[in-house]
Amino acid sequence: MRRPHLSLRRPITGQPVPARAPCSAAELLGSNHPLVRGNELRADLWRQSLVTAAAVVFGAIGAASGRGWGLPLLVAAAIVQLGLGVGLALLTQLQRERARELIIAGRGGLPLPALERELRRLQRPRRRAGLADALDDLVRTAERWPTLVPTARPVFDPRQVRAAAAELRALAGRLRAGTVAVRAVARVERLLTSGASPLYGREPEALRHELTRIHGARQLVLAWASSSSSGGSSSSSPLASRWRLPRVS
Repeated sequence: MRRPHLSLRRPITGQPVPARAPCSAAELLGSNHPLVRGNELRADLWRQSLVTAAAVVFGAIGAASGRGWGLPLLVAAAIVQLGLGVGLALLTQLQRERARELIIAGRGGLPLPALERELRRLQRPRRRAGLADALDDLVRTAERWPTLVPTARPVFDPRQVRAAAAELRALAGRLRAGTVAVRAVARVERLLTSGASPLYGREPEALRHELTRIHGARQLVLAWASSSSSGGSSSSSPLASRWRLPRVS
């Protein structure tokens, strides 16, 4: 009968485990995610920009040496380079918004450079103070709406802002105190800067819902919804009366 083979080797406990290579954005988000496609487009634009920069230098040398093709090449390459620069700037802003949406969705912990940059930007005290000042300016503008020249009035609905003045001022105070989580800071920035913000709509429920989510008190929305569906008038609900829209002067 054959005896089984016994190994006397012991595992080496002190042997370092090779570190796993960091995952790419495509592996974490999928190849069709807007942030991934934006990264690919930015790489293409940078390559084109390098080629155009070389053409600018070549055209400048030709123009300086009196060659007939130098000045036309310099002008054409400079125009293309300017267009590429504008495209890169717009793409950078768009990528920042896409990273902000990931933070709002609770995916800010992914090991992606774009997310890390956006988190650092949102956590800066100067950025939070700027958002707090913007909220205060928003409320002050809504309160003195009748005294503003019609052509100088902002595009937001002053009734909604006046109805939410207390919540907006409280949120500004929390931003200055540094007691707001980074996801809430991202929501505040989207509220102030996004063209699809409920500030620029005509539905008070949308703004109420967004502020409730920023404050982290979802029970208020549920309480308002249950009181509204119970058949009572809106004036019988404390939350509804708090959000009653005044007339625009």
